Amino acid sequence: MRPVKDIIIESLVVGVATLGLGFIIMLFPSPSKFMQQFREGRAEAPLVGCFFLGVIFHSLAEVTHINEWYVKTRANAWT
Repeated sequence: MRPVKDIIIESLVVGVATLGLGFIIMLFPSPSKFMQQFREGRAEAPLVGCFFLGVIFHSLAEVTHINEWYVKTRANAWT
């Protein structure tokens, strides 16, 4: 198994990426309405949820070795 420190750092990076993606997706239906909610502090819960979803999903993928399996199967798929 990989070092826990590396897994935590990767999980945080995936969490931030998921947060950014969630922010962008929430802009699409109504950018002005979302930005108003964001300024008023009413849009923080979904964004925090996006961050933790990314962190938890990546951590579980590492612990269950799904990442390792995916890399091995995708590497063999192209040969």
